Amino acid sequence: MQKTRNSKTGSGVFFPIGPGAARQFQPGRRPIGKKTPDPLARSIRLGFAVLAIAAACGLPAGAAEIQIRGECRPSGAVVTLGDCATISAAAPTEETALASVELLPAPPVGQTRPLRAREIQDLLLLRGIDLRAHRFSGFSQLTVHGPTAIAEPGAIEPLAAAAARRIERQVQQAVLAYLEQTAGADQSREVQVSVTDELARRIQDAGGITVVHGGAPPWSGMQRLQIALDGENASDGIALDVQVRAIPATVVTTRSLPRGAVITAADVALRRDDSGRAAADCFHAAEQVIGSETTQAIGEATAIDRRMVRAPQLVRRGEIVTVYARSGGIRVRTTARARDDGSLDELIGVETLADRKTFFARVSGIRELEIYARGAQAATVADAGNGVMRHDD
Repeated sequence: MQKTRNSKTGSGVFFPIGPGAARQFQPGRRPIGKKTPDPLARSIRLGFAVLAIAAACGLPAGAAEIQIRGECRPSGAVVTLGDCATISAAAPTEETALASVELLPAPPVGQTRPLRAREIQDLLLLRGIDLRAHRFSGFSQLTVHGPTAIAEPGAIEPLAAAAARRIERQVQQAVLAYLEQTAGADQSREVQVSVTDELARRIQDAGGITVVHGGAPPWSGMQRLQIALDGENASDGIALDVQVRAIPATVVTTRSLPRGAVITAADVALRRDDSGRAAADCFHAAEQVIGSETTQAIGEATAIDRRMVRAPQLVRRGEIVTVYARSGGIRVRTTARARDDGSLDELIGVETLADRKTFFARVSGIRELEIYARGAQAATVADAGNGVMRHDD
């Protein structure tokens, strides 16, 4: 091997020249020699390579990726982990085992409930699942839906609420028309019917119904009628149970009445009430109101209820009245002044004319009152009013 001086630098550094010099020396690089491989570095590089290959090809044995869904629709009565999440594991048996883990009961039919991812993890811990071996991702909360009700084969789908009410009114009108024709139109009636989904569908498809026959006097209570659908043979009647309630005629005014008027027979009449007004608030016989006094102005053709009338006022406040005090066979009569208005049998306050002492007496007639007391009390009342004492034979 020969050595030569560097002609460019002129330094005394010599480089090898000869065969193999091109391999040992390249411009700008240090000569490379052979080195002994390091076993530790080689092991570290091999470990990183294995991890990279495992990450690219899948998960290690025993580990799973659990991705929480946003919604869950369990097919049975119990919610499993497979219903709530998408599970990816290195071994198919591991996926199947995790997917079959039962978490909680499913909500009732048609209802929902929220379920947080943290709750799922807690439930898995309670069932002995080691969460450190698995990785969770996806939604932080999902909605669990209850199972959908399965319609029975041949079941009739119900009509919409508005259509069902329209069919029910149609049946009520048909029943009322039949009752007016059969039982008479002088009586108001209220009809309640219950139409099944199947019958409602048939009535809607037919377009209408007609009541053929049925029912019995007195045409109230539960009545069984036979109805026929439009376009069908009347002999193929459909049995229908209806509840009928007779609404009695009500007392109404024949003219306008002012407040304080005493009602006479010419002021009232009986009339059908098709409005369905509560019968308890109204009068159903003219005798119940004749002679009563109105407590307010009442318009013409108005149904009279109990708040509009009262017993006539036989005593007015401030009037001089006759008071009878009875005790055994003795009756004391005196005069006093009424302090209140009063109707028959009402208890009102009165005062004596001489010293204006107050006591109570019951109205017994027009400007007449009476009290029942012991003998000493009767004499006191007579003395106070300068009354007249006499014996009743």
